[in-house]
Amino acid sequence: MIKAVIFDFDGVILESTQVKIDAFREMFKGYPDQVDAIVDYHIDNGGISRFVKFRHIYKNMINEPLSELREQELGDMFTELSLQKVLTVPYVKGAQEFLESARGNYRCFVASGTPHDELDEVVSRRQMGGYFDGVYGSPETKYNIIQQILQQYELNKEEVVFVGDANSDRLAAREADVDFIFRVYEGERDTGHQWIVDDMRPLKSVIEKIEQARSMQS
Repeated sequence: MIKAVIFDFDGVILESTQVKIDAFREMFKGYPDQVDAIVDYHIDNGGISRFVKFRHIYKNMINEPLSELREQELGDMFTELSLQKVLTVPYVKGAQEFLESARGNYRCFVASGTPHDELDEVVSRRQMGGYFDGVYGSPETKYNIIQQILQQYELNKEEVVFVGDANSDRLAAREADVDFIFRVYEGERDTGHQWIVDDMRPLKSVIEKIEQARSMQS
């Protein structure tokens, strides 16, 4: 039986993915020849720390040195462009309802590429803390976060499912050997993955299907 659900945050709990895309475009608009490729890189690497992305962009896309001071300035700029908007975007459809119904049924956690302090601020200011047993952000990787949750809460990997909307989420789940539910967006289909949702409204039924599939295999 599934006892715990680990969620990515942007695009899984809150509809904040576009906010972060817009922030990247605004930050790098001074590089008109590269900005589209930079935004595409950000989208293709959803769920990864923004600081990892900054280093890649500077080294491989705009070919400029990146000092520690400039990296921190970029982080502050990104927060300034995105934080207030993240505080007001809606929940992904069905997410809040699932979290409310999960109390007493599932332990719920967040594993996000957002810096931990910023993630804590969003969860606190949106009064979401009561939904989660733990909230974890970067610089820890999602694989390490999953392992920490398994150990700290004495969970077996078969008792956990991870819900994400990026390939980095899927890879972390695969590396940790936990079941993965892929949130895809309108017009997208990932036919190579077994468990797919368009939003969080069918999440409980998909979890139940995973449990049924396991019982048939045993």
